[in-house]
Amino acid sequence: MTFDNEDAVARALEVASLRDLSKEKRVELAAMLPDIPEPLRFRLYDIVPDFRATELAAVDAYERTYAAGLDADDKNQERLHASLGRTRDIIEGKLARDGLSEEYERYLIESLKEADQLEAEKDTENKAFISNQARETRRGMLLLQLGVPIVTAIVVVGAEAILGRGVPRSTR
Repeated sequence: MTFDNEDAVARALEVASLRDLSKEKRVELAAMLPDIPEPLRFRLYDIVPDFRATELAAVDAYERTYAAGLDADDKNQERLHASLGRTRDIIEGKLARDGLSEEYERYLIESLKEADQLEAEKDTENKAFISNQARETRRGMLLLQLGVPIVTAIVVVGAEAILGRGVPRSTR
């Protein structure tokens, strides 16, 4: 749905005036920006008090969420590598014992290979995760560098989810 004027935007937000929007309504407005023509989008900066503050809060929330996601990913990777390292140590300890049957020795060697394969798969998944995070960040920064208003750029990279709104408006 495209909004042609301020009244249409206010009706969509179910408010009488755009001048006294709550934080929640400002976030809803930000989610609507892709459907608002550029001239009206720029007028909203003058019409809606604290809209720029909402933008900056969205940027800050995005940065904190991104950093927290990478930090959690690092910790998960450390735990995974430590766990698989302990598993390998146990298997290698058993392999060092004398008198193992060939069948049991093959089983232990196969278990080592499986642990190594799992670690390699998880490493590949982690690299894909980090690559995706970097791609989304570059995308947002490119939008900002091209002069797209901050709110539009943040909405494009998922501000609603970052600000705790859950399901984006377009999928409701």
